[in-house]
Amino acid sequence: MNLSSFHTVRPAVRYGIALIAVPAAILLRYALGPLMGPYTQYVTIFPAILVVALLAGRNPAIVTAIFGAVASAFLFEPVPDWRTITEVAWITGAAVLAGWMAQKLHNALDAAKAKTREISDSELFFRETLESIPGMVFTTRPDGYCDYQSRQWTDYTGVPQEEQMGEGWSKLLHPDDRQRALAVWRAAVKEHIDYEIEYRVRRHDGRYEWFKVRGRPIRDAAGRIARWFGVAVNVDVFRRSQEELLELKNILESQKKELEGIISIVSHDLRAPLLNIRGFNDAIDVDCTAIRKLLSVVDAPPDVRTKLNEILDQNMPEAVAFISISADAMHNLVESLVKVARAGLVVPKPEPLDMNRLVQHVVASIRIKFKNTGATIDVTDLPPCFADRTHVTQVFTNLIDNAIKYLDPDRPGVICVEGMVENDHALYWVSDNGIGIAPDYEQKVFDIFYRIDGKTGGGEGIGLSVVKRMVERNAGRIWLMSEKDKGSNFFVALPLPADYPHTPARAESEPALQFAS
Repeated sequence: MNLSSFHTVRPAVRYGIALIAVPAAILLRYALGPLMGPYTQYVTIFPAILVVALLAGRNPAIVTAIFGAVASAFLFEPVPDWRTITEVAWITGAAVLAGWMAQKLHNALDAAKAKTREISDSELFFRETLESIPGMVFTTRPDGYCDYQSRQWTDYTGVPQEEQMGEGWSKLLHPDDRQRALAVWRAAVKEHIDYEIEYRVRRHDGRYEWFKVRGRPIRDAAGRIARWFGVAVNVDVFRRSQEELLELKNILESQKKELEGIISIVSHDLRAPLLNIRGFNDAIDVDCTAIRKLLSVVDAPPDVRTKLNEILDQNMPEAVAFISISADAMHNLVESLVKVARAGLVVPKPEPLDMNRLVQHVVASIRIKFKNTGATIDVTDLPPCFADRTHVTQVFTNLIDNAIKYLDPDRPGVICVEGMVENDHALYWVSDNGIGIAPDYEQKVFDIFYRIDGKTGGGEGIGLSVVKRMVERNAGRIWLMSEKDKGSNFFVALPLPADYPHTPARAESEPALQFAS
């Protein structure tokens, strides 16, 4: 048991020490008697009081003082008198003072012990915390001298911690990064600013990997830097992924330029031959008319005239008509391919859109088709959306135009455009009572060049593919719900404007299937 905790033992032990100290002091006084002069009867009591005060505390020291002083007065003083009482009082006061000082000493020792234990526990907690951080931790002195590396760092590098102290850590950096890292670190220490850098560190197997390293000064209450604390995080996978993404981006940019070149060739160089075909086809038709006029005034044998009339009146008109139809089909196909390609290349420029006004303009632009077919359209109040105006206009033009194109000729055509806010998106649907689509074809209609019935409605099977691309480029979604011989519902979900009031999500993710009637 050490000195700082001895005074806390049981009172019987402490007071026993106080009583034992009295005869020990008396015996020591007898032993020293021949060497002592007069008036030294209390000389051995004072050391006894101090020892008891240190070991047992203040109150046992007072007990030692009283019993020791009285015993010394009667044993070593010839005739005790009133001065004896004064001497005993002084000795008792000295015992009180010694006990008080001993108590202060014990308290100081206890406080120092508690502080030492607290510091030890704090240091242990600090180190355990540093070791548990999912990164490699280091600390340095105010001058930048590295004095600690976490276990993760030494395990990763395979180099003992003592070899990485000071600037030894820099020897583990990639040769191309070493001087740069040291320069940035020294500048941060000199200017007392945060340290942030990325460099490559040699792993225990010799492989270099990228780390993001951050360090910052820790200041005391006076604002002085007490030390530096830093963390190194392995970002090798992220860094290499970034490099791969950048490489892919460059490849895509190159392919985009090539595709734009191809589109330019398709839209220009293919149109020119088609124009030539149409022109020469018209020239052939004109020449056939001229030949007929010449035959009417030329005297030709009957069999030759019959043969030429057959060529000019049947074969040539049929060939000219076939060439004209084929040229028109090729022209439409080229135009459609250009539309598909450009739909994927043009970068959307989203903006808040008033869909009520936009759909009104769409309906007005194709009003003649409603007049020719006798179909009617009903547009309800539509929520706004946040998308590219040109794209959305083309989407709804195509959907409404398709609804007209595929109406059922056996009943009056009715088309409805409706909308609502659903799950923080603007949801629209264009419904009709047309010929409808069988369930097996609902997903295929968005494929390029796919046509359910080549004889119905016309077109090249590209429109809905373009629509799908435009919707998706605007962070939206399009899908179809239809039933054969009853009608179709095309749904379009687009983002809401940022300032549109938030609405709670509904239980249903899609409106119920309905058809215009």
